Amino acid sequence: MEVIGRNELQEKVTGDMEGGKRKKVSFVIPCYRSEQSLPHVVAEIREKMGQMDKYEYDVFLVNDSSPDGTFGVIRRLCQEDRNIKGIDFAKNFGQHSALMAGLRHSDGDYVVCLDEDGQTPADEVDRLLDKLEEGSIVCGRIRSYMADDVSVTGNGILYGAVWHKPDENGGRLMAEFSLGRNILVQGITIVDNGVWNIVPGACTHVEIRDVNVLSRLVTGDGIDIVGCQDVLVEHCFIRAADDCVVIKACPLPTPAACCDVKNVVVRDCVLWNAEPGNALEIGYELRCREVSDIVYSDCDVIHCEYEGNQSGGVFTIHNADRARVHNVVYEDIRIEDAQEKLVDIKILDSKYSLDRVRGEVEDVYFRNITVEGPVFPVSIIRGFEMHQEIRWPRRIHFENVVVHGSVMRSANQMRMVVELAHELEFEGEMDHMKRDF
Repeated sequence: MEVIGRNELQEKVTGDMEGGKRKKVSFVIPCYRSEQSLPHVVAEIREKMGQMDKYEYDVFLVNDSSPDGTFGVIRRLCQEDRNIKGIDFAKNFGQHSALMAGLRHSDGDYVVCLDEDGQTPADEVDRLLDKLEEGSIVCGRIRSYMADDVSVTGNGILYGAVWHKPDENGGRLMAEFSLGRNILVQGITIVDNGVWNIVPGACTHVEIRDVNVLSRLVTGDGIDIVGCQDVLVEHCFIRAADDCVVIKACPLPTPAACCDVKNVVVRDCVLWNAEPGNALEIGYELRCREVSDIVYSDCDVIHCEYEGNQSGGVFTIHNADRARVHNVVYEDIRIEDAQEKLVDIKILDSKYSLDRVRGEVEDVYFRNITVEGPVFPVSIIRGFEMHQEIRWPRRIHFENVVVHGSVMRSANQMRMVVELAHELEFEGEMDHMKRDF
């Protein structure tokens, strides 16, 4: 593959517009037997973009080994205009491969794909960009597989109701990213999907910022972090009819996501958990070696609905598989209304379990937690004991946990049921309450 044009292919031209740098539009055009039509298409782009001062642009012409003089025309156009770049395939790979080659080289804020024969007229691009700028409602979904440096940004809406019947859950994952690196999701709103919404699986270096998720059907999880490492979730609003933010290690969206979860930060988010599910969940499916270094901080839980299935709550760890869950921190979190449990930590065998042994939960810290609202939520910490297998949660720390104005200094005061667990610490002191179970 030969690339012609400026040597500085990734150079960004800066415009001195009001408000800072201009946005860039990249046009990608696959070319085959188009020596006659191509100059007219490029001229149309140049004319239209010349009328749109708030954008800069470049054009990628990808010659799919055309047998006529198409590449000669591309060479001439590149010499005439520094905004035009040419890519030449050594053999014919087809239109989709030509598009992908252009997309790999483009660096615009917006990328517009056109046909070389003028069937997709460039003079409509202003209307397209206006709609993108104001935010559109898109009936679709997003999926990437083994793709790095993926950005999904904007202030539009992804509408998920098209993937399920009106009052039935199910459908398709709304935004899934598998085996990728450097994933950014920012600014979008997802509405009324019937199953998990934002799902990075087996990814590293993931950022999810300023996102809104609103679901109304069971299994409508907000954000599922599955087998990922180095993840940041911040400034999000999630109203989910299931888990708001959940950490898992399971085969969805890819079998490769049954791997360790590490270095996850969820901060400055507002959460509304509707029935069923949990506000901040780790589990159930934890089919990996370890889940560690998880921090939830500076969040507001404005509602956590009563579930009634023994698993709902605000802060929940449900280890139903083999993982060792450790170094988990909940800090500076405010709960306005918790109809379900406040803390629900369990090692258990459940309908979701596939591993033959249970894992562990240890070194969990609750700091500066404030609970208000009409209900004093109960809590449960429970281990697992069966035949020769014993797994007890341990080293669970509570510091400045304030419920209805009182600092919690014991499991009894916190209305906590403790079974098969030890080394619970309140305000720096071990809880030695005698238990008859």
